[in-house]
Amino acid sequence: MQKSSLINLVASVSISALATGVAISAQDKYSLQVPMVSRSPSSGDTRTGP
Repeated sequence: MQKSSLINLVASVSISALATGVAISAQDKYSLQVPMVSRSPSSGDTRTGP
């Protein structure tokens, strides 16, 4: 295999991996997020701790 072909192959694989990472990151950013329920005493929890 020629050196220039190997460089092109490595560059193509690197760009593909980077594009895949960006796509996964964008999917996570815009995915449905479930709101966190706060566990504070004002949320109806009347138990008292030690």
